[in-house]
Amino acid sequence: MNSSLRLTRSARIFTILAVNVGSEENGIRSVLGDKYLIFLLDLLIYPKGPRIRHRISHGEVDEQHCPIYLINAVIVAVIGVLAKVSSHEQSSSLDRIIQHYEPQFHPVDELRRKYQSFLSSLRTLEAWPTIAGYSRSIRTEEAFSAAFCAVDNGAGSSWFAMLGNTLRDCPFESLYRPASECPVTKLIHSIIDNADLSVVNIGEFLRIRHSTYVKDGSIPRQSESNYLSLIQLLPPLIQAWMETFLQTLWLFQRVQREPDHPEMARFLTWLRKTLQVWQNVGKLSASYRNDWPKVLSWLARLSPPPTRQFAQFDRSIRWNRRQEKAQGKS
Repeated sequence: MNSSLRLTRSARIFTILAVNVGSEENGIRSVLGDKYLIFLLDLLIYPKGPRIRHRISHGEVDEQHCPIYLINAVIVAVIGVLAKVSSHEQSSSLDRIIQHYEPQFHPVDELRRKYQSFLSSLRTLEAWPTIAGYSRSIRTEEAFSAAFCAVDNGAGSSWFAMLGNTLRDCPFESLYRPASECPVTKLIHSIIDNADLSVVNIGEFLRIRHSTYVKDGSIPRQSESNYLSLIQLLPPLIQAWMETFLQTLWLFQRVQREPDHPEMARFLTWLRKTLQVWQNVGKLSASYRNDWPKVLSWLARLSPPPTRQFAQFDRSIRWNRRQEKAQGKS
């Protein structure tokens, strides 16, 4: 088993572990639970983690000069697993070692941190003042507040919690795989990264323009127009994108076990176009030319995802599964 774990990729780790507890697919989960599996994947598989399996199999770690943090991680893993399967009276207290573990390298937790960073950057735009003589329309301010209200009420956290709950139903082809192994995950991470960078760049532009206005009492008319366009147009665009993006991630989690379905190709195309938008916005907003009409033009290309087709596909999947279960019972 040890040699198998050293040589396997993450797409096989559940199967190899499951062999040791029975033939049930992902049966190891019923023995150890999600917390233990998350810890083991953090320790063994994910590229930004210790990757002990990879280092041992490539001769990068030897017992004479092993880093202390790797030794500590292995000890915690061994104690935790032993406590889980032990009937000893102290096992419950040892079990807390793993149960209180906060994932550091898990792809979903990494995505959550990136998403929270993006929201933090986005919230800084809400406070930017208007130029004297101009004001944001009440409708725009209400839309902007509504966007953050929806997120604060748990739109993002609910999705991540739901994603965690679906781990049992998604053996391998899911966001729980490393970004380097799952093209869809890599796209989603890149979109979040570029969206965050774009918002930071736009915020820096607003800061410079407003500082110039405060210092000189005026700014060039075109710069004034760009400034006002950004604080008027950006909030509803970001709100719409945020809602559709979260909805699409949820739909993806429902249908991603059918990678060859035509709607999956449509979804990948939409993701690539969305990434292209944020990449261009990030580059243009960081440019010394400050070509803000083009920035706004690219932001206007944030198109809605093919959610209707995905929803139909999702319903057909659920119907087929209900039929299969009914036939199995009969």
